[in-house]
Amino acid sequence: MDMNPKTAAEIAWTPWTCSKRAKPSPHVESGDVHGFITRGWFDGARHDSGDPFVWGERMLAHYKKNRVDPLTKTLIFSDSLTVPRTIELYQQFRGRCLLAFGIGTNLTNDLGYEPLQIVIKMVRCNGQPVAKLSDTPSKNMCDDEKYLAYLRQVFEIKSAD
Repeated sequence: MDMNPKTAAEIAWTPWTCSKRAKPSPHVESGDVHGFITRGWFDGARHDSGDPFVWGERMLAHYKKNRVDPLTKTLIFSDSLTVPRTIELYQQFRGRCLLAFGIGTNLTNDLGYEPLQIVIKMVRCNGQPVAKLSDTPSKNMCDDEKYLAYLRQVFEIKSAD
């Protein structure tokens, strides 16, 4: 079996998808879901980075391609939203899918306290490098430049340089 990052998701998901205990998950964060979104498994998807209008159109096209009615799925927008941007997104996607919005960090922090500006991500697992690749290059995270370069080559991602 080919063991590279592109097939890792498929390898990891196969036992789960074949299990009778597999239950629907509330969302998947990435727009690049490798064809795993099927009827009933996910309630929707959350935009993480990049242009939200492009991402939303990609998700709607993905649902249609996989014969999933977009009106049964929720697109969640929460990346650096402002009120004007939220209104623009609503106007573009209303009536085409279900919508949810979280303006700034207030999606999860709505108690009135100043939110901490921290992101905690795993960078190594069992001594091996771990990377977060994003549509927004400034959100990429990896402490191993060689591994990051390797992943950029495998997934054909341009460097932020």
